[in-house]
Amino acid sequence: MKEEFHFYDKQVVIKSNKGICQDSEELIKSELFKKVLQKYLKYLKKKDSPLLGIFKDIPESIQEEFILNSFLLLCKDSSIEEVSKTNSQFGLLLRDSYLFHQ
Repeated sequence: MKEEFHFYDKQVVIKSNKGICQDSEELIKSELFKKVLQKYLKYLKKKDSPLLGIFKDIPESIQEEFILNSFLLLCKDSSIEEVSKTNSQFGLLLRDSYLFHQ
């Protein structure tokens, strides 16, 4: 089954003949979303983007994709503020809320 994605400015266009995800959880858990996230993080690293500053206090042993995926899954049912209180790494992601929302 064919899947592909393309970045256009601040958007990602995903094409797939597998069908449409039924909810945000299904999308976030998909392998394609993982590939999109990995490619975008790789792009940010290549550009030495200040956006990666949200990870500066998170141990390198924890993969950025794992943290973001877990965070996004929890945010689908709760507010960002509530989720940030559940795990110290999530709180670190939000210490600069402006940077996080970029």
